Amino acid sequence: MTYTVMGKCAETGAIGIAITTASANVSKTLPTVRGLVPTIQQNGAIVCSQSMGNPMLPHKAFELLDQGKSFDEFEQSFAADDEYLQFRQIGIVTVSGDVWAFTGDTCFPEKGHFVGDDYLVMGNCLGPNTLAAMKDTYESGAGTDLAERLLSTLEAGRAAGGQYWEGEPIPELFCSLSVYDGLNPYPKVDMRVDFDLSAVEKMRRMYDQLQSRTETYFETMHRRPHEFKDTASHLLLEVAGKQI
Repeated sequence: MTYTVMGKCAETGAIGIAITTASANVSKTLPTVRGLVPTIQQNGAIVCSQSMGNPMLPHKAFELLDQGKSFDEFEQSFAADDEYLQFRQIGIVTVSGDVWAFTGDTCFPEKGHFVGDDYLVMGNCLGPNTLAAMKDTYESGAGTDLAERLLSTLEAGRAAGGQYWEGEPIPELFCSLSVYDGLNPYPKVDMRVDFDLSAVEKMRRMYDQLQSRTETYFETMHRRPHEFKDTASHLLLEVAGKQI
C-alpha cells in the first residue's frame, strides 16, 4: 500500500526519498539511511523496505554494500535471510548514484518498479497508471531541485490514481520527504505528514510554506546565532499570518 521515489541529483550530489502510503506511523521502519549526516560519506545510502516490509533488510543491504557485493547478489543474500522475501519490495540508492529495486511475486497487487539513471520508483496496491506517471514526471524534471522533483513525482502518482485496494481507490495517510546534501549536519529536507486523509496534499502545503523559511531558521541557529532573534521573529510573524 505504498509508492516511493528515490534518487540522486547529478548536479548537486544530493540524495533523497519521498514516500506515501495508506499505513500510518511508518516512519518507525522506513526509510533507513546511513552515511548522510553530518556529512555525505562515500558509503552513504538510503534503503526502503515496503509492502510487507522487513526492517532488517536495510541493515543487511548496508553489510552487502560494505562487502562490495554486486546488486546481482543482493536477491540471493536477502532470500537466505528472509523466507518471506517474495512478500517484500526493496529499493536502494547510494551516494554514488547506484540504484536497485526488487519486487516480490507475492507483494500486494498491482505492484512493480522502474529503475532509471540515478533514480527508481516502486509501489504496490496501485492504480494501473500510477508508476508510469511517476516515472514520466521524475524523468521530465531533470535540472529541478531534488526535493521538488521527488514531491512532484509523488503528486503525479496521486493524480494518476494513487493507491487501490480490491479495485477501489484508498487515501494516503502518511507522506515523508527527505533530502540530504551534506551542507549542514542535518538533512536539507526532513518532513512528514502522518494520520491525515490528505497526506500528499498536506506535504505540498508544508513544503511550499515552510521549507525555505525553516532552512534559514536552523542554519542561522547553527552558523549565526547572534542573528537568530531577528530571524526567528520574522519566521514566526510569517507563519502566524497564514492559516495553519
